[in-house]
Amino acid sequence: MFLLKPLYPIHPHITLKSTIIKSPRLYFFDPCIAISALRINSYDLLSTTKMFISSKRTNIQDTGFFFEAQVIKHLRVYMNLLGARIFYYRDINRVEIDAIIELKNHYVAVEIKTGSLNGIADGIKRINKFREILTKEEREKYTTFCIVTASNWTYYDKQNDINVITLEQLFLDLKSIT
Repeated sequence: MFLLKPLYPIHPHITLKSTIIKSPRLYFFDPCIAISALRINSYDLLSTTKMFISSKRTNIQDTGFFFEAQVIKHLRVYMNLLGARIFYYRDINRVEIDAIIELKNHYVAVEIKTGSLNGIADGIKRINKFREILTKEEREKYTTFCIVTASNWTYYDKQNDINVITLEQLFLDLKSIT
C-alpha cells in the first residue's frame, strides 16, 4: 500500500536566476488516511482554537497541510485525464509555487491556500516573486496564475492578475483551455 506519493520539481523551462531545489515533495496518497490515523474529527480539523499534531504548529497550518495534499491528489487525477503533468517549483531563495500544471504548450501556476485573508495575501506574494524570476517569454507561456482556496467564493485580483478560485473552478477553467 502506498501512503506517500512524490511530486517532482518542474524541469528547467525557466531561465534560472538561482539554484532550483531538485528533491521531490512527498504528499499523502490520500490525506484522509492520515486524518483518520490521527483520530482527527471534522470539528478538530476545522477548529481554530484547538491545536493538534505538534504543539509548535497551529490547527490552521495543519488544516492547510491537509487541504494542500487533498488539492494535489485531485489535481493529479484530473491532470492525468487531460494528458497534463503537475510539478512544483522551489529555489534556494525561497521562491516557491505549490503546483505548476504543464499543458500542451502552456503552464498554469497554482498556489494552494485554505482561504484566510493572510493566506491569500501570502499566495499573491509568492506568485509575484515567481513572476519576477521569469523572463518575458517565459511569462507569456503562463496562461493563468491562481490561488486555489477552500472558501466558496472566487474573485479576480486585477492589480496582480491573479484568480482566487475554488478547486472546482480550476478544473472547469483547465478543461476550457486545453
